[in-house]
Amino acid sequence: MQQPPLVKTTFSRKISYILTHKFTNRGGHHSVHKHTDFLIRWEGDSHEATMWHHKKDL
Repeated sequence: MQQPPLVKTTFSRKISYILTHKFTNRGGHHSVHKHTDFLIRWEGDSHEATMWHHKKDL
């Protein structure tokens, strides 16, 4: 039996700019579970490709 093909699960992209950040509550307005999100522009991407990313995903 053959092994299944390997799937790449990590990517090495470079951040061009961190434009801003925000703190969000993932469990509702009174939640103590605060998360940090960053507005990221990746190297080589256009201005239109700028997106919010969770701190834990970076």
